[in-house]
Parts: sequence; structure tokens; C-alpha cells
Amino acid sequence: MKALLIIIGIILVVFLAGWLWGSTLPATHKVTVNQKINAPINQVWEAMTDWKKQPRWRAELKSVDVISETKFIELPSYGPEIIFDVLDLKKPNRFELQMSGSIEGRYITKLSFENGVTNVTATEIVIQKSPIKRVITYLFFDLNAFAQEYMQQLKIYVEAK
Repeated sequence: MKALLIIIGIILVVFLAGWLWGSTLPATHKVTVNQKINAPINQVWEAMTDWKKQPRWRAELKSVDVISETKFIELPSYGPEIIFDVLDLKKPNRFELQMSGSIEGRYITKLSFENGVTNVTATEIVIQKSPIKRVITYLFFDLNAFAQEYMQQLKIYVEAK
């Protein structure tokens, strides 16, 4: 019985320490990435906004369930699903998505075209309300690396067409 109480005490101390540490971490994390793609803007737009086809070129994405014209759910190869609501869609220059579920936040993309090159600028704003989730995100998820990898996969996919 004493060993069980010690184990429970250790778990509580670790949880409390994680919660306290998480309380000092920022709840909002923002990253902006840019990518130049040698393709017409409409081709890049189509790849980025055809939600159903994204698992073809995004290695980390298992499937996408399109609910309606303004709502879809991504099921990553690892981790829980993410729900997206389309807030703004201005073809072919801008779209904005609201994320909810396991991850909350916004995804804002701007596209421009000049001299045969499409420039994509994407900003991802992730909000973690839970101090424990902030610690997990801090330790195990690099938002910048994730955003860069997305852009690299997009570039390879679109330029191969």
C-alpha cells in the first residue's frame, strides 16, 4: 500500500510540475513560411484547396473527410483528427481556415504570381489552452519544421505535374 501511495505521489508531482511549466509557456504559437513554386497560380491553388486529394502528396496525412464546401476533417497518419472550417476563400489569392479539435487556431494563405512563379505565404497560428498540451507541443512538435515540410511537399507535387 505504501509503494502505491509513493507512485501516486510521484505521478501527482510530475503532473503538477508539467502544469506549472506549461503555465509559463505561451498559449499561442505563430509561424509564417514562404515558398516559390514554378507553376501557374491556379495550379498551386487547386492543389492547396482540393482537400480530398491532399493525402496524395502530404506524407503525414492519412485521409480527409470533406463534410461540406466549408468544412473538412483531416486524419493525420499519427495523432487525432483536426477539424477545419473555411472562413475565407478568394480564388486564387487567399484562403483562411479555422482549426478546431485537437489543435485550435488559424491557417492563412496568400498566393501571388510573377514571372511564371507562384509565391505562397502561409501563416499558421496554433492556440493551446491547456498547460499540459503546451508542454507536449513544446517537447514533441516543431510547428516551423511541420510548415516547412508541408511547403516542400506542395512544391514537389505541383512542379511534377
